[in-house]
Amino acid sequence: MRLALLVLSLSSAFAQPFEYHHVIGRDIIVYLPPHYRDDPGRHYPVLYMHDGQNLFDPATAFAHHEWNLDETAQQLIEAGKIRPLIIVGIYNTRDRMKEYTSGIGDTPATYGRLLVEELKPFIDSHYRTLPGPENTGLGGSSLGGLVSLSIALHYPGVFGRLAILSPSIWWQNRQILTDFAHFEGKFTPKVWLDIGTAEGNTPEKTVQDTRTLREALEARGVEIRYMEDPGAQHNEAAWSRRIGIALEFLFSKVDSSTLDRKVLFGYQGWFDCGANWSHWARGVPSAESLVIDMYPDLKDFDPGDLCAVPGMTIGGKPAYLFSARNPRVVRKHFEWMEEFGLDGVLVQRFIAETPRKRAEGDVVLKNIMAAAAETGRAFAIEYDISGGKDDNVAQQLQDDWKYLVDTLKVTAHPNYLHHNRKPVVSVWGMGLSDLDKHPPSDPAKAAAIVRWFQSQGVTYIGGTPARWRTLKADAAPAPGWADYYHSLDVVQPWTIGRYRNAQQVDEWRRNELAPDLADLRQHHQLYMPVIFPGFSWHNLNRTAPENAIPRNGGEFFWEQAYNARAAGATMLKIAMFDEVNESTAMFKVASRRSDAPQQGFWLTLDADGRELPSDWYLRLAREITRMFHGERPLTSDMPGRRM
Repeated sequence: MRLALLVLSLSSAFAQPFEYHHVIGRDIIVYLPPHYRDDPGRHYPVLYMHDGQNLFDPATAFAHHEWNLDETAQQLIEAGKIRPLIIVGIYNTRDRMKEYTSGIGDTPATYGRLLVEELKPFIDSHYRTLPGPENTGLGGSSLGGLVSLSIALHYPGVFGRLAILSPSIWWQNRQILTDFAHFEGKFTPKVWLDIGTAEGNTPEKTVQDTRTLREALEARGVEIRYMEDPGAQHNEAAWSRRIGIALEFLFSKVDSSTLDRKVLFGYQGWFDCGANWSHWARGVPSAESLVIDMYPDLKDFDPGDLCAVPGMTIGGKPAYLFSARNPRVVRKHFEWMEEFGLDGVLVQRFIAETPRKRAEGDVVLKNIMAAAAETGRAFAIEYDISGGKDDNVAQQLQDDWKYLVDTLKVTAHPNYLHHNRKPVVSVWGMGLSDLDKHPPSDPAKAAAIVRWFQSQGVTYIGGTPARWRTLKADAAPAPGWADYYHSLDVVQPWTIGRYRNAQQVDEWRRNELAPDLADLRQHHQLYMPVIFPGFSWHNLNRTAPENAIPRNGGEFFWEQAYNARAAGATMLKIAMFDEVNESTAMFKVASRRSDAPQQGFWLTLDADGRELPSDWYLRLAREITRMFHGERPLTSDMPGRRM
C-alpha cells in the first residue's frame, strides 16, 4: 500500500484533537471524539467524508465556508444525541471530478478502491475503530454524494451508513439511477438523503431526480430518511445546516423510548472470579466442579482484567475467566453489542438475591448502567422470582423497585427502556406449574403484583410459561391464571427446551406462536417471543447429556427468529447473552475444542461439525436485529459466513 504517514496535532485550532495524514496521494484529516485519548480500551464507529478540506476549517474550505462538522459532532456527542465517532475527512485533489465520477456506469471505481482497500485498512490499523459495516459510514455532497452511493454499490457490505447530501444525480444522463436499478445484490445501508429546493438552474428537476432516487431506495426496503430543505441552495452553508440532522439519524444511540422492533438479550451478569467463583463452578473450578459447558472467548480482554484458573490450561498456558464486578469486563460486553448493532439487554435480577445486591452496592448493575451510557445500548430490569417466598414476594418486588427508582435512579437513566412513555419492567416466572419455586401460588396475588407495578406508571412484561394460553404442560392449570396473563402489557413466554430441532420449531409456530399472537391481538396486548441458540447443561447437571439441543451451526436459532417475525412479532428476547451454564450464550465463545481448557468437558462451536468463528452468534444476532428493524429482507435462509 502507498501510505506515506505524517501526523500533526492540531488540537489548539479545533474543538477536539485532530490528526493529519498524507495517504493515498492526498491529505487526510481525522477528527477524534471527546475522551478518545483518555479511554484506551474503547473503540468507535467511523464516518468517511469526501471533500475533507471543507469540513472543519474555513481557511481550507471552498469560499471559506466550512461545514463546522467538528463543532456539530462534538455538541451532539456531549448532548448524548449521537454515539461518539471518528470522522475521517478525505481531501479532494485537482482530479476531483474524474475521481468522483469514475465509478459511474461500467468504469472501474479507482477512487473507491483506494478508500476501501487502502484508506480504510490504514484507519482501522491506526485508530481504535469498530470496523464492521454497521459502524462504518461514507458521505459527501454534490458529486461527493453521488460517489458515496456509487462506492456503496461497488463495495456492498463495507459501508452500512450513507450520508448523501444534494447528490449530482444529473451526471452522465442520470446514470446512477440506471446503475442502482441494475444492481442485483443486497443493498442494506441506512441512508440519509437530502436536497435543497433552490439548487441549480432547474431546481424542480433537481428535486424530482432526488425524489426518484428516494423512491428507488424505498422500493429496495432501504431504511432511509429524506429531507427537502426549503429555499436551500447548493453550497457549504446549506450542508453545514443539515449535517447534524444526518448524524443524528445515522449514528443515533438505540432508541430507548419504545419496545417496538427491539431485539433484547437476557443478561445474567452473575459471574465472579478469584476468591469467589460464583456461577463458574462449585468452589474452585476443576473438571469435577465446573457448572458451565461453554468457555468464553477472552482474547479481547486484557489479562489483568481476568482471573487465572488454578490448574486449568489452554495449549499449556493458563486459562482465564472473568468477573462481571469488573466494569471493564461489562463494558467490553456492551462494546460487542455496539459493534454488532444490537439493541440492548434485560438485566436479570433474582428477587431472592436483592437484599445482598443492595447491601453490596449493586456493583454489577452500576457497571451495566455505565456501559449502557457509554455505548448507547438500551436496558431494563427483568426480575426472576425463582427462590422467592409466597408470603413476601410482592413486598420484596415493591421494596426493590422503589430502591431502584428512588435511590439508583435507573428509570431516569437516558438509556433505560420505556414504552408508551412508561419505564419497562419485566417479572419472570409467575404461573409456572412448580408454584413452590415460582411464587405466588395464587393467581389473584400475581394479578395484584401487576396492578401495583402498573399503578407506578410502568409497562409490565410478564415472563410466562410457554403454554400460558392453554394452561397446560409447564403452566399452572388454575383458571384464574388466564385473567393474570391478560392483565399483562407484554406477554413473554419461556420456550427454552420446548422444542429441539427445526421441525419442532415450525410446529411450535403453527400450534403455539401464531395462536398466541391472535389471542393477544384480541386483548390489545403485546408479544415478546423468546428464542435460544441451543442448550446443554451437562456440567451443571452431570446426568444430563452433552449438547442436549444442538445449535446446528445457527440454523436452529435462525429458524426461531424467522418464525417469530414472519408470524407478526414486533419484538424479541434472546436467551441469553452470557449464559454459559446452560449453553445459551450468544457472546464470543470458544470455536474449537483446542480453544477451551484441556481439563473437563467443554461444548465448543465445532461440536456439530462446522468451523465457526467465536463471534458467529453475535453476527447472527446482528442480522436478526436488522430483520426486526426492517433493514434486511425477511427470509428463512440463514446468512452465510461472509455476512
